Amino acid sequence: MFDRFEIRAYPAGKILARFGAYHQGQGHETTYAQIIAHALEVSVEDALVEEGDTDTALYGLGTYASRSTPMAEAAAMCARRHP
Repeated sequence: MFDRFEIRAYPAGKILARFGAYHQGQGHETTYAQIIAHALEVSVEDALVEEGDTDTALYGLGTYASRSTPMAEAAAMCARRHP
């Protein structure tokens, strides 16, 4: 039960997070942006999210049974800044 997650930081301060799963209307993009912004201490506007693009996120198990946000949150929190 895993998904692909990739994060990139750009010099201008933007963060791009790529997730393998894709939403079905649940609002994942907003939730993911909020999680990334919190984890990396950036504004939500600077946390860009890309979902389910098979050209860039090589694997996605899909969204079902309320699994996408917990999986994405765990991955995103691994990227957080450490003192």
